[in-house]
Amino acid sequence: MAAAASPLRIALLADPAEPLRADTLAPSAAIGFELAAALAEHVHATGDLLVDLFAAAGSETGLPLVSLDLGELPADLGDPVAEHARRESLLIQLVLSGMLEGYSVVHCLAPVVAPLQLLAATGARLLQTLVEGPGHPSVTLPPRLLAAGRLRRVGVAPAPASTELPALLALGPEREPVPGDDRAEPLVLGVDLDRYRPEEGAAETHLAWWGSGGSAGEAAARAVASVMGLPLRTPADGPAPEMLGGARALLHLEPRPRPCDAVWPLRALACGTPTVAPATSGLAPLFDERVAGVSVAGALASGDRSEDLAAAVAGLPPRSDLGAARRALVLGRHNRRAMAARYREIYSELVHGRR
Repeated sequence: MAAAASPLRIALLADPAEPLRADTLAPSAAIGFELAAALAEHVHATGDLLVDLFAAAGSETGLPLVSLDLGELPADLGDPVAEHARRESLLIQLVLSGMLEGYSVVHCLAPVVAPLQLLAATGARLLQTLVEGPGHPSVTLPPRLLAAGRLRRVGVAPAPASTELPALLALGPEREPVPGDDRAEPLVLGVDLDRYRPEEGAAETHLAWWGSGGSAGEAAARAVASVMGLPLRTPADGPAPEMLGGARALLHLEPRPRPCDAVWPLRALACGTPTVAPATSGLAPLFDERVAGVSVAGALASGDRSEDLAAAVAGLPPRSDLGAARRALVLGRHNRRAMAARYREIYSELVHGRR
């Protein structure tokens, strides 16, 4: 009788700038949390992976945690270049310490370059999930600096039908594709369907805004709420599931595509709540599923003025009509089990040289 295959050992390397927790707001960290928690559930259910999480102190995902502390390095608060250098320096120290040796795959969620170069030099098998947009060094440089075949890259797609990830893969008009540069594979995101679920008897009494668009997004969200005559709820007002569960709609006010932004609209859909976003937001594939000609996920506004966004909200069908279909869309396409299983396949392909 053949011996059972040994579990693959995975080092999941997260951005040390923010802990991975259920209440994390930043989309890249929220996606890191969803992936780490999904892998923890997979490990518990199958035992075919052993995953260690290298992440900011205070992360809570169900995986064994090796804490990373940016506070150990000198800070220059307010300088994004200095903050990026601190992140790179901390992860370089981690690589040089030898703590990442012996893993079957090192899976990097952090937007870094030099640590990937060092890991490639040690012969490590590398998987990179892209969390930044075009032009960011972590997107454009690794394929140029690492030997062909050293790095596999994946990105987060808003829907299974998405075969392109323009926010992730575009090299910009001034750049030509690199020979041998394998494009990132779009992977569909899974979200926590137990934490995010429909609120019984939800009365659609408010609008929700998770923080998209920064201060300009907040001003726009408050303007839309004022036009609609509805209160605006944000994560500062209470737990995110409650914010989303009883909302008329989630306002997603990023004016341009960003790689990780699907996470909050998907959480809203899991609660039966639609999303309204500008047409330029990059979420269009999420709105393709229709029932009787009406988008299940919500609406793309015709413009970015508060009146345009308010009109899109006003045109949404009530929760009683499409709430169950919204939940079903996420259940079928964006569950954690499927996401973890696909990553497990990719880890195996990296180890065994298949693709």
